[in-house]
Amino acid sequence: MKEGWEYRIFESCLVKVPKQVQVKSKDYKKEGKYPIVSQEAELISGYWDDETIVYKHKDPVVIFGDHTKNIKYIDFNFVVGADGTHILSTKKDISPKFFYYVLKSIKLRELGYARHYKLLKEKYIPVPPLSEQQSIVSRLDAAFAKIDAMKVNAEKRLNEAKSLFQASLKKMLEPKEGWEQKKLKEFVVSITDGDHQPPPKSDDGIPFITISNIEKNSNKIDFGETFYVPQSYYCALKKDRIPQKGDVLYTVTGSFGIPVLIDFQKEFCFQRHIALIRPNIGLLSPTYLFYWILSSYATSQAEDTATGTAQRTVSLNSLRNFTIHVPHLSEQQSIVTTLDNIKSKVDRLQANYEKISQECDALKQAILRQVFE
Repeated sequence: MKEGWEYRIFESCLVKVPKQVQVKSKDYKKEGKYPIVSQEAELISGYWDDETIVYKHKDPVVIFGDHTKNIKYIDFNFVVGADGTHILSTKKDISPKFFYYVLKSIKLRELGYARHYKLLKEKYIPVPPLSEQQSIVSRLDAAFAKIDAMKVNAEKRLNEAKSLFQASLKKMLEPKEGWEQKKLKEFVVSITDGDHQPPPKSDDGIPFITISNIEKNSNKIDFGETFYVPQSYYCALKKDRIPQKGDVLYTVTGSFGIPVLIDFQKEFCFQRHIALIRPNIGLLSPTYLFYWILSSYATSQAEDTATGTAQRTVSLNSLRNFTIHVPHLSEQQSIVTTLDNIKSKVDRLQANYEKISQECDALKQAILRQVFE
């Protein structure tokens, strides 16, 4: 405890905020007059037009995500997002920004998707004199601005590399004279999806992946958080539903259009929200197919054919009928080699950005601990 600081139980620091009308996440708009602030990671989750439910900004407030533990400092008018968004308004002798930094320094144990606000209620909040709070906020603002600049610079380099990669995809895959134009189904052995029956779970066995196991940034499968199904279930699947090296997975529901090239040997199976494309390797290189799916030539067709609202879906029939332009196998390989070189640079920058991001977050936590512990 810091000498001269008062320590108060969490809720004694707050002024009660009347319950606000909350907008359900499925109703968020992409554009509108007023930003929606929710418990999600992004500062702004969507937009709304109805002024009658706007939380009018008098003094800044802190948002706490009951399920996510995300903490935000808000100094503008906003509409409250989905259930679990707590508005925390501090008493006059506590700076909202100081309170925000204090909450950022507190480690709460993980309860999964359960509510975490009850854990905050058990905490004691340090309350130095207001002048000292303001001095601490100024120092933290300056330190965090420098740290954020490092992160922004790394993100800028990454985004520039991603833009170059997309431009290269468009240029390299632009249809040329002599290329065959056909439906995707004419270049593949099969296009199917995962088993439609609920899979039996087991403590060990064969990994079963869902869309949440597919990493969008890396186009890889995270096998660390999968559940398992019995070997007998896996062996009973049809062969065109069992992934093998050279196949391409393709997400078809929700976050649709994410491809994964299976360039490894491993037994696993997957849910029905993921498609499996098995190319005819005498006509279509698996890696060429992977890059083509990443390109605007495929993503635009996915956007045009996806149906539904809350969970947009690209049907297998639509996927089978995507139009693809394919050169001879030797030219496909030449294109793949060029794109591999560019993508490897993007992958290195992605890894560098993730490392810097983690280091920046750790540095912020170290500074907060130094101030408040």
